[in-house]
Amino acid sequence: MPEGWELRWRVSLPVATAVARLAFRLEVAGRHHLPDGPAVLAANHLSHVDPPFVGVAVGRPVRFMAAADLIGINRGLDTALPFYGVILLPRTGVAFGAMKAALADLSAGRVVGVFPEGRRAAHWGETEPKRGAAWLARRAGVPLVPVAVSGTEAVMSLESRRVRPAPVRVEFGEPLDASDPPDAVTQRWAGAVSAMLGVDTPWPNESAPT
Repeated sequence: MPEGWELRWRVSLPVATAVARLAFRLEVAGRHHLPDGPAVLAANHLSHVDPPFVGVAVGRPVRFMAAADLIGINRGLDTALPFYGVILLPRTGVAFGAMKAALADLSAGRVVGVFPEGRRAAHWGETEPKRGAAWLARRAGVPLVPVAVSGTEAVMSLESRRVRPAPVRVEFGEPLDASDPPDAVTQRWAGAVSAMLGVDTPWPNESAPT
């Protein structure tokens, strides 16, 4: 029997998919790269609406991780985050509880979504990625799937809480072997996202930023 959040995802997906395709002309590429089993999806982060668009693109429930300080911003987020099973991460300290919950989901065969930049960015390259997604995939023994999101910044910008119709694209890259050190995997993730976005890698060093 699916958990409550997972069941709500499955019930919501058909309607969300129709809205995404009709109102926002959602384009999905590279879905064949998605593993059938557990995986960590690591996406760039432009807008509060990135998670639902990535979830629709995946086509099955995704357990996203998000900063705990999103709670209290507005009532919509306060309702949606627990409703869809979002795992909340503290901004400071070590997130033992959150990582334990994510590892349990991966062990159960689910997909976990992470935004390595840690916050919304006005453009790709503005914020250096953290290694948590790579660490999580390595610890769980699952692939890390790079995800490139574009267009969501026009749907809901950093400065606005209004949603506007605009084309959105979500592309999945080839899964990365996460058995290497998290620094190296994070750097490969940044390179894969950059390639899908058609831009130079913002952090060209051999070792990824921490």
